Amino acid sequence: MKSDQVCWSTGDVAHRQSLEYWNTLFADNVLRLDISSHARDHFIGRMVGADLGRDRVYYVAAESDQKVDHGRACVAQRGDDSLCLVHIRCGGFHFETQGRSVDLMVGDCMLLDSKQLFRFSLPNSSAALILRITADWLQRWIPKFEDVAGIRIDGSRGWGQTLSHALSNVDPMHVAEVTIPRQSRGPSFCEPLKAAVPHTRPSLLFLRSCPARIRLVTSGQTYSTLSLQAQSNPLPVRASQS
Repeated sequence: MKSDQVCWSTGDVAHRQSLEYWNTLFADNVLRLDISSHARDHFIGRMVGADLGRDRVYYVAAESDQKVDHGRACVAQRGDDSLCLVHIRCGGFHFETQGRSVDLMVGDCMLLDSKQLFRFSLPNSSAALILRITADWLQRWIPKFEDVAGIRIDGSRGWGQTLSHALSNVDPMHVAEVTIPRQSRGPSFCEPLKAAVPHTRPSLLFLRSCPARIRLVTSGQTYSTLSLQAQSNPLPVRASQS
């Protein structure tokens, strides 16, 4: 499936409308949020969106500080059951939800649930990859995904590192060049996501690992998934009968 890639920039609107435009971009494409910044009248941000299988992947980057709130009004106005798997590419995120707070660093990941309340702050320039998926689909792979949402996934060790490496190879600017098997979309990141959370463990698939990559075996087929090392074509491109 080829990508329908779109690029947006706050440079496309007047300076005084830049922050409002940034809020609108998130609401229309990713997740409804209330975003404020000291750079209200000269906010600088860029977003790239592309299809990834049935899902949508976004790269977002901002040169301004941000305070982001996903409160009750945002939950009610969005009215869907989407989730966002976030991979931190640049900067630091201070995240708060349900009385807990945690700092996310470059390489860390977190699953955000559109039905949950949360807020986070980004004091400096920042960038992140966001994979937007639906709850009904994710539930097929991780039945209790609510237990995973809002928890920091350490991108420097264990299964968190596996997930971080996989997502670091996803570039929305080049997704259009890759054909992705519909069957392999789930196994490529769901099992590492589940396994990376401390109180869960992998149980959905039988995994065989080797130094260069992870292979997932399911439904009589073997899928070569996201490489753990940078390659010219890091996304899965074919399924072969095992």
